[in-house]
Amino acid sequence: MATVIAGGTGSANFSVDFILVVREHHAMQIQQRHEWKEETEEGMRFYRGIYHSKYWKFTTALKGTRANPAVWESIETPTDEHWEALRDILFKKYQRKRCPWKLIEDIDKVLGKEPDPRSRK
Repeated sequence: MATVIAGGTGSANFSVDFILVVREHHAMQIQQRHEWKEETEEGMRFYRGIYHSKYWKFTTALKGTRANPAVWESIETPTDEHWEALRDILFKKYQRKRCPWKLIEDIDKVLGKEPDPRSRK
């Protein structure tokens, strides 16, 4: 999505002195789903962090089978471990240019950390 702003002075024929085009990052416009897994005593547990409308929602499920598929359950109050795991996944994606830095900054705010500008490189 692009926003176009035109400005300047002009005559009755409308001449434009400058045009400013602002593009939003594509990844910030749509719902995103980021997944990771952990080995637990119960078996392999999958996690999802879903970003939509500036809010994060966390879900989890144990690995399923074809006969008994996984049942996803919502995590109402994510712990710091959930946020840290999500931040780690997003940072790896950021390094491959698959995720905007803004998402990592937002998670750092939730964790009460100041984002380190040196880690952006």
